[in-house]
Amino acid sequence: MYELADPAIGPERHHKKNAIFTSSISVAIHLVCAHGFSIRMRGDKTGQRNLISRNDIQGLPHA
Repeated sequence: MYELADPAIGPERHHKKNAIFTSSISVAIHLVCAHGFSIRMRGDKTGQRNLISRNDIQGLPHA
């Protein structure tokens, strides 16, 4: 399951109640690349979950 945040929600987008979920990686990538959504990812070193924007993900096209 992929957890995303819609930039249209504004400063409250990081709250769990505003999360958007999809089980499809294709849908998640489309929302990140085409609509500027952020995706929640777990850090390798700390294990902390953070919202990551398209520009911080290597290998994705940038706007």
